[in-house]
Amino acid sequence: MLSKSTSFFGDTSYQLSGRLLLGVGARYFRDDERALFAGDPEQEKRTFTSLDPRVYARYGVSSAVNVYASAGKGFRSGGFNGFGSPEYQPENVWTYDLGTKIRLMDGRLSFESDAFLSNYRDYVVVGFLPADPAGISRNAGDARIRGVEAGVAWSPARRWQFGLSADYINARFVRINVLGSAYDVGDPLDLVPRYQVTASAERDFSWHTRSTFARIDYTQRARETFRNRSIGPWYYSQSNYMYLLGFRAGIDWTRSLEMGFFVQNLLNDRGYTGADTVEDFAALQQPRTFGVSFAVKVE
Repeated sequence: MLSKSTSFFGDTSYQLSGRLLLGVGARYFRDDERALFAGDPEQEKRTFTSLDPRVYARYGVSSAVNVYASAGKGFRSGGFNGFGSPEYQPENVWTYDLGTKIRLMDGRLSFESDAFLSNYRDYVVVGFLPADPAGISRNAGDARIRGVEAGVAWSPARRWQFGLSADYINARFVRINVLGSAYDVGDPLDLVPRYQVTASAERDFSWHTRSTFARIDYTQRARETFRNRSIGPWYYSQSNYMYLLGFRAGIDWTRSLEMGFFVQNLLNDRGYTGADTVEDFAALQQPRTFGVSFAVKVE
């Protein structure tokens, strides 16, 4: 299959008052697709277009606190089934979010949070209808994605930085309108971990007048799922919970040369990073890895 995509985006905003900003934008997308399947008499062609708007507002409650809200539409092109079957149409999603950003202690403490809701329409799933027993890709699903995310950054003293961020996502099908589908209403979307948490600590210091740093990061990620009910209810698998600890250190040896040392996966967690273990496709987390890095700045 060949695809040629073109996109244009525009955005404008207006400061309605000293505290309130309103904005609107739009994205035009055009995708010209061509495909030739074995058995088809000629090449299939189709152009998919979409104009996706976005509106947003930001309000300054104070010099340290801002709240914002937005709504926007997303789009993904359709495609071909081949062998004389009709093509499937584009998928569409509307996303709404509400959040806040706070800066305190002269910027040494910052906090941000966001809650969002996405209504995913015409999700492409494989299945058949009583009047059409062909198992092909169809726009037969709807999904609802709800989530929250938050992060805090704190610098308690000069040269020290701490960070903590987390997100939680509940993404499930709310409509399946075909028979023999891989999913049922209420099933979670494949390959979407329920939550993720990341913590970090960094210390900057000087060594013989050279700027250096040391940083440690820890991430915990929930399982992802994978299923295919069209094969059977037992055709289901999950990734492992991931517990990843990493360390990095670096030094500006000269104005143009930076050298570093890193360790990835200090805990040597060897769990499956992907959920499709039932198909023997899932990869394992790479083992504990040590390395050095060099960066050259060209001025």
